[in-house]
Amino acid sequence: MKNSVFHQRARFFLVTLLLAGTTHVAAGQNTEDAFRYSYRDPAVGPRMIGLAGASHAGVADWSALVSNPAGLGYFERSAVSLGLKYADVSNDVTSVSEGVTPDNSGGTVTSNNASHTDLSYVYRVPTIQGSFVLAVGYSQVASFTRDLRYSGQNYRSTITTSFLPFAGEYSLDDQNNLSELDNLPFAAFNGGFIEFYPEFLDDNPEAYPFLEAVVPGSRIDQHLRVMESGGLSEVSFGGAMEISRGVMLGLSLNIPFGEYHFRSEFEEIDTYNENNADDYSVAQDDGSFLEGFDRLSYRQRLRSDIVGINARLGVSAELLKQIRIGFTIETPTAYSVEESYGAEYMTQFDDGGLLRYGERSDDVGSGSFAYEILSPTRLSVGIRYTWGPVTAFADLERVGWNEVRFSAKSDQVFFDALNQNIDVEWSADRLNKRLGIELQFGRFDIRAGAASYPHPHAYLSSSEGSPLQINRDRDYGSFGLGYRMNKHLQFDLAWFQTSYESGYVAYPEDDLGQRQKYTVQIDEAVTDRRFIVGATYLF
Repeated sequence: MKNSVFHQRARFFLVTLLLAGTTHVAAGQNTEDAFRYSYRDPAVGPRMIGLAGASHAGVADWSALVSNPAGLGYFERSAVSLGLKYADVSNDVTSVSEGVTPDNSGGTVTSNNASHTDLSYVYRVPTIQGSFVLAVGYSQVASFTRDLRYSGQNYRSTITTSFLPFAGEYSLDDQNNLSELDNLPFAAFNGGFIEFYPEFLDDNPEAYPFLEAVVPGSRIDQHLRVMESGGLSEVSFGGAMEISRGVMLGLSLNIPFGEYHFRSEFEEIDTYNENNADDYSVAQDDGSFLEGFDRLSYRQRLRSDIVGINARLGVSAELLKQIRIGFTIETPTAYSVEESYGAEYMTQFDDGGLLRYGERSDDVGSGSFAYEILSPTRLSVGIRYTWGPVTAFADLERVGWNEVRFSAKSDQVFFDALNQNIDVEWSADRLNKRLGIELQFGRFDIRAGAASYPHPHAYLSSSEGSPLQINRDRDYGSFGLGYRMNKHLQFDLAWFQTSYESGYVAYPEDDLGQRQKYTVQIDEAVTDRRFIVGATYLF
């Protein structure tokens, strides 16, 4: 389908770049960013991981810095610890979206995260009576690793429809030339995903003058790859002291920091040659045409650098010889997030031609942005009961997720809308529950635990056409083993696993919402396994 846009494409490109350069293009922050950066694994360190994090009653372990710092007061000697953690994440993906026939041969993907080292030093200050202990620790408190791969045949929808501009996103001059185009369709236009046809307006001035590269209803093969990586580590400085007989008071100052990386590539291929030159063509500045859709690639990238600060105050008391209770309050974490992002569009045509956009750092859709997140307050209580060689632990942790707040020096109106969504959609109170048991058997300690962490917005709609809901709550199971080689050296290892559901919409959305009725929605069943081995030297 020929058109006459070639004579204005170069001029339109320059004018719109000047207009777009004055418009902020955010990376599309959403409430899931707040959850991702505020969420923490139930425990750090091999002993507490073996107990699924049930330690808020107060435990003489360096990981008390991350749970209840009052537990440091129970150390009888100084100690240095080293741990090595390894992660294994698998993702089973399915889709029942209308018009989609998935290829499930590669539906399960396993990604191996790089190992992470935990370090800590605990110093028991010499005292005439009572206890006074100082500590510093470095540990990974959250991992963002996830890998998604999907392939399928689609006869109902195409990603290119999701870039067509809404009525208010473009404007024409008196000669029906395209004069302005908003950022998302502008980048897609220059990458060949959509095209402007002014001749549609000749017979009907109210006609819609755009077409997508792929004819809706034609069969195409689709391939998606999404990779997430990075994590949050935490440096903690803290101490505890015995303020009265059997009562410990602890405090820690904590600095979480890390990176989040997101990369995705979506491909559409005209494998069955159902798109040709009569359906779609793109005019060039020299008067020639690129004709017939062959394939496209849409790539997105995002990097977030995160740093925050919070404090934990804890109390632990021995009520009886067998019973210990504890209480912890963690202040909201003030996170500073700096993001860089971009998107690349590439279209190949049947005649061998190629259009590409988004490779340059100054292209529309690329940029950087800074904002802040305030995470929720956490209140925890724990109890520990000892009966001979058996010790049982139980914790409850209240997380007020609707306290989360976004803020920024610019675009605060957008972030105010996010905050309103959190008020409406997220639960005011969620209770994390942890149980653990430890058995001493000679030189061995055998541990097991379970934890349940509900998501603040637990249920989402599943794939289009499915009556199911995606439950994003996380349940953990753990096991651990300790071996005391002598009075100075102890080795520990632990394993835990969690499974949860998630979902991914393959077509782009922005603050104007979903741009077409039919999309490709993918359901994920994620299984996250961690293994850690550690050594502690007491002196």
